[in-house]
Amino acid sequence: MNRHLKLLIVEDSEIDASWVVRLLCKAGYDVAFERVETATAMQAALERQSWDLVIADYSQPQFDAPSALRLLQQAKLDIPFIVVSGVIGEEAAVEIMKAGAHDFVSKDNLARLIPAVARELCDAVIRRQHRQVEVALRESEEQYRLLAETTRDIILLHDMDGRIVYINQAGLDFTGFTRSQTINRSIAEFIPAEHLTGLAARQTHRTAGHEQADRYETEFINRAGERVPVEVNSTPVRRQGRVSGVLIVARDISERKRAEQQIRAHSQHLEERVAERTRQLQDAQEKLLRQERLAVLGRLAGAVAHELRNPLGVISNAIFYLKMVLPDAGTKVDEYLELIESEIHGANKIISNLLDFAHAQIVDREPVVVSHLLAQVLSQHPPPANVTVTTDIPGDLPPAFVDPHQIEQVLTNLVINAYQAMPEGGQLSVSCQQTSDESEMTDGRILITVTDTGTGISPEHMDKLFEPLFTTRERGIGLGLAISKQLVEANGGTIEVESTVGEGSTLTLRLPLRGNKGTCG
Repeated sequence: MNRHLKLLIVEDSEIDASWVVRLLCKAGYDVAFERVETATAMQAALERQSWDLVIADYSQPQFDAPSALRLLQQAKLDIPFIVVSGVIGEEAAVEIMKAGAHDFVSKDNLARLIPAVARELCDAVIRRQHRQVEVALRESEEQYRLLAETTRDIILLHDMDGRIVYINQAGLDFTGFTRSQTINRSIAEFIPAEHLTGLAARQTHRTAGHEQADRYETEFINRAGERVPVEVNSTPVRRQGRVSGVLIVARDISERKRAEQQIRAHSQHLEERVAERTRQLQDAQEKLLRQERLAVLGRLAGAVAHELRNPLGVISNAIFYLKMVLPDAGTKVDEYLELIESEIHGANKIISNLLDFAHAQIVDREPVVVSHLLAQVLSQHPPPANVTVTTDIPGDLPPAFVDPHQIEQVLTNLVINAYQAMPEGGQLSVSCQQTSDESEMTDGRILITVTDTGTGISPEHMDKLFEPLFTTRERGIGLGLAISKQLVEANGGTIEVESTVGEGSTLTLRLPLRGNKGTCG
C-alpha cells in the first residue's frame, strides 16, 4: 500500500536526488518531492507548504546540511532531518547528530535509508503525539483522554513518587487490570527488578532540574507475567512551574527485537559460511601445492633412482666377483664385503621406495583374509627380543577387498616402524574388527589397528607424519608412511594416527569390503 510522503531534498546533484526518490518509491512510498540547492530556495519551500521529511547532503558548494539544519531550527519546524554523505568521517557525523539531525546515512549504504525514514517518520508522529498530549493536559483533561485512548501505545502518567495517576486503554489491556485497580499503584510493579535502578536514576536526574525528554528501552511485565521489551519515550510534565510527574509512551518492540535477533543469527551464519568456505579454499590450495610438490618429487625420484641403480648394480657385481676370486681373503675382508652388500641392499630398498612413490600405483584388488596377511608379515619380520606381540583378530571377520601385495607392504612398514619406536622394548598390539557404515556402498570397513608402547610422536610432527621425505630417525629418507598412505588410499581406504609422547602410538587402517562374507580361518 502506498504511503504519501512530501519530501524536501537539499542536494546539488540531480542524479543523487533521483536515486533517493527511486529508493523510497521502491519501498512503497508515494513521493512528492522538491530539490533545493540554496538557503533562499529552502526558505521558500518551507513557507510554501508543509513537509514530512528533509534529506540533506552534508557537503555542497553553496548550501550544506548544517546550514539547512540551522534554517529549519530557526523556523521552529519539527521535521525529521536526515543527513546523507559519502565523504565525512565519524566525528563529523556525530557532531551533526548532536546539532539536532535525526539520523545520518552513508551514500555507500543507502539501503539503510529506508528503515531510517520509517523510524524518523514514526518518531515524528510520536513527538507530535507528545506535544498534543501536553497541550491537552493544559487545556482540557477530556481532550487529552480522547487523544490518548485512540493510540495503540501504552500511555501512562505517574507522579514523582512513581504512583500511576493516569493510564490509557492500551495500558489497561497490557496489565490486565481495571482502571481503578491500576491507579495509585507503583509503576515499579510492572518493571523487572533489575531495571528499577535505571528508572530511579532517571527520577533523580529530573528532580535535580534536568527536565528534557528521554527515550530508552526497558521491559514491562504484562498480565501473563511475561517480560515484554518496550521502547519508552518519557516527558516531564510541569504544573504550576514545577515538574509534577512523568508522561510515558511505551511501544511494544518485540517484533523488532526478534527481527534484530534473526539478523544477528543470519549474520553469524554468513560469517560461519565464509569461514568454512575460506577453510575449504585454503585446504584446496594446500592440496594443489602438495600435488605439485609431489609431481616434481616424483619426476626427481625417477631420475635419481635410474642414475643410482646402475652404479649399485656394478658394485654388486664387483662384490660377487671378489667373493669368487678371493675365497680365502680372510675374516676381515669377508665382513667388509658383507657390509657392502648389506648397504647396497638398503640403498636398493630406498630406490625401490622412491620408484614406488613416483609411479602411479596399479591396484589389483581381490578378497584378502586379513589374519593370513598379518601372520605372513609378522612371520617375515619377527619382533626384537625385548618386544612382545599380541593379536586380536575375530574368526568370523570377512575378507577385505584390496591388493594383497600393496597392503602387505603397508602392514610391513607399520610393524617395522613400531619396532623401531620401542628401542628399549615394549609391546606391539595388532587388532582387527568390522565396522558398519551406512554411507558406504559396501557392508562397511575392516579396521586394523597397530599399537606400540614406544616413544610416541610429538604434536609438532603429527601434521608432517605422512609427508614425503619427513623423518625423525637417523637412517631412512621418510618415504615409508608417505607410500603407505598412498597405497591405502589407492585401495579405497584411509590411514590415521593417534599418539602420546612417552606412551606410544596407534595407527588405524580402514580397508573396504566388497560385501561377500567369509572367514579368516
